[in-house]
Amino acid sequence: MSTGIVIGAGDVAASTVVRLQDSVQRVIALDLSVDALTRLPGSGTSRLVQVLGDINDEAARAAVVRAAQGADDSINWVLLTAGVGARGALETLTPARVQTTFATNVVSPVLLLQALLRDCAWASGARIVGLGSISARRPLPERTVYGATKAALEAFLVSLGVELAPRQIIVNVVSAGVIDSAFIAAARDDLHDWAQARVPAARLGRVDEVADLIAYLIKDAPSYLCAARVVLDGGAEALA
Repeated sequence: MSTGIVIGAGDVAASTVVRLQDSVQRVIALDLSVDALTRLPGSGTSRLVQVLGDINDEAARAAVVRAAQGADDSINWVLLTAGVGARGALETLTPARVQTTFATNVVSPVLLLQALLRDCAWASGARIVGLGSISARRPLPERTVYGATKAALEAFLVSLGVELAPRQIIVNVVSAGVIDSAFIAAARDDLHDWAQARVPAARLGRVDEVADLIAYLIKDAPSYLCAARVVLDGGAEALA
């Protein structure tokens, strides 16, 4: 059975799964929110396996691995979008907040991919796409920890792409600009102003634009496009 795996079922993931639902026979999705999981296409059917849990929980990661195992199962794609922010000056962030941000954005996705690669069958030409951020290379005020986690994730995925290319598993990372989604709700007005002043496109990105790019990388992009950091930011990084 061909399988897609979604880690984090937020706006970008949901929009992407709509575009990818016909590319596999079933999707396994992990998220903390019941509402987020039920918004995914295929909810209530055998086409969607819902894993309710925290990526930082070893049991939740193990549940994803178990769902992907089977004599006739193979992983066709994995989409990593789980992430948390850590807005604030460094001295105002608690140690727990710093540790949770690194765990959610970097350490746990690495551990999950390690288990999936070790314990599950993969289709030839399978794709792994992670959602990064221009914060990884363009420092933004009060986002030092978040930017560091995204820099680590992007470096990991590019290196993993080099490692897995001989196995015909293609890894890429989308380095997204500021996207108008629920993730930025608390700072939306400030970020609109920032985009007007600092982004050549003079606007925030849209969820559907990110989803279109991820779906392309998973379904249609040439396999020679691998271990790549693909930037989608309205031209912001070009001005850095």
